[in-house]
Amino acid sequence: MRLRPEEVIPELEKYASEFLCTYVDAEGTMRGTNLGWFRALRRVTRRPITAAGGIRSQSEIRALERLKMHAAVGMALYTGKIS
Repeated sequence: MRLRPEEVIPELEKYASEFLCTYVDAEGTMRGTNLGWFRALRRVTRRPITAAGGIRSQSEIRALERLKMHAAVGMALYTGKIS
């Protein structure tokens, strides 16, 4: 059985003060992240979320900020290729 974050997060809220959510399909690729996936997660919890996975640009960071999320930037920052 595959668990989906949108199903699990509401169940875990009572045990967590915030969530770190990684879009693993884009992790380390520097091809951009899936903002639609993060929008769906925002709809299921008001707890703080740190978004990770493929974030490569300041515009993505700003979009996540508008969703009231933090951004964890990895490869794009380490390689100096953040746009």
